[in-house]
Amino acid sequence: LLLFLLTFTHADRFLLLKGNRGFGRMVPRWQLFILQAQVAIVYFYGGLAKLAPDWLSRQEPMRTMVKDYMHTDSEALVHFLNYGGLLIDLAAPLILFYRPIRIWGMIPLALFHITNTQLFNDIGIFPYVMLTSLVLYFDSEELPWWRKRVQKGDPEKSGHLKRTKKSASPVAEASDAAEVLRGRATPLVAGVLMAYFVFQLLFPFRGFFLPNPLDYTTIGNRFSWRMKIDTRDPTEVAVFVKRTDNGEEKQVKIENYLNPMQIRLLYIDPRAVMAFAHKLKQVGREKGNTELEVRAKIKLKYNGRPEQYFVAPDRELTTVQYSAFQKLDWLVPLGQ
Repeated sequence: LLLFLLTFTHADRFLLLKGNRGFGRMVPRWQLFILQAQVAIVYFYGGLAKLAPDWLSRQEPMRTMVKDYMHTDSEALVHFLNYGGLLIDLAAPLILFYRPIRIWGMIPLALFHITNTQLFNDIGIFPYVMLTSLVLYFDSEELPWWRKRVQKGDPEKSGHLKRTKKSASPVAEASDAAEVLRGRATPLVAGVLMAYFVFQLLFPFRGFFLPNPLDYTTIGNRFSWRMKIDTRDPTEVAVFVKRTDNGEEKQVKIENYLNPMQIRLLYIDPRAVMAFAHKLKQVGREKGNTELEVRAKIKLKYNGRPEQYFVAPDRELTTVQYSAFQKLDWLVPLGQ
């Protein structure tokens, strides 16, 4: 998303190999704002996702995470991380955009992301992307090392325009730069960006209007910024194939077909279970076994609850249907 937004900016001109062509060191404010807004949406919507019963009343999944990753049952630590994370996410836009508290607010935000790198082993570079994105919210004068660079390169120390000997016409150069710095987007660009951000603000809520539980099934949570709001401890992940012609049934060696990340999806997303069942039936047909049934026994503990089946163990999974707008009758409801 950030790469997409960068295509609307002049970010390429500052370090352009052919020179910055007199565009100076400044860009229109809106070009910076669209990047800031995208990052702020991630923070705020991540906080909204935590306003859920499990997070607020059961302190889950933080309670399970602290026990599993930090090997402690400290209630004080659980409450601190649980409600501290919620407050940081919700307050992040205020911290980042309100200059009087920004410099101090960066400290808890940085600690928040550093803590996430230690707590979670499956979120990749995300905390580091968010950490480096914090620089977007600083004005140039708030960054001493950058201010010195600008002043050193600009005799007037204004940071606006830098005339070089290569410029054929300083007047034309200043005119071109002023055109860029005027700060107005074209009507087409403005329309595209407005539609983009309306979509970004509304799309995360789609899961609440779908019939299947949003977090439990993960249906509707992509690009909804519902990050780390559940834990799933699988106690059994087994898939069985049965030949209907002779009744022979055997357990599938899942690792022969799926990599570890795909196996993990089997107890996260019911659609992955259905897709794997269809793949097994396809493989069976290629081997001459046309009459196959596929069933799965997947048990997990969701947010510290007692173990339960994820999908119905007696359902033949190659015959089930999926639609985001229909309730999955082959999914075992949470708590049963």
